[in-house]
Amino acid sequence: GLGACLADIAYLFLLGLGAFTLMRHPEILRALGIIGSLILAWFGIKALNIKNPKEKATTKPLSFAKDLLAGFLMTLFNPYNVIFWSS
Repeated sequence: GLGACLADIAYLFLLGLGAFTLMRHPEILRALGIIGSLILAWFGIKALNIKNPKEKATTKPLSFAKDLLAGFLMTLFNPYNVIFWSS
């Protein structure tokens, strides 16, 4: 949740700087869409990586920093979030 909040704060900061005027260019929107799709697909593939339950119980959980980065990137490049903040 903290990563998602930080991504929203980043969008708010960019909005304050007027950076969303760049969203009027189709090339930038296309690049954002491709990057966002690749990141969301990667997280989806990682979520579907099913292991043996015994192996899963012995693996260490992700660190706080990795969880924070994952939440930040998923929210930052989520197409719905980009549309929300650019509107």
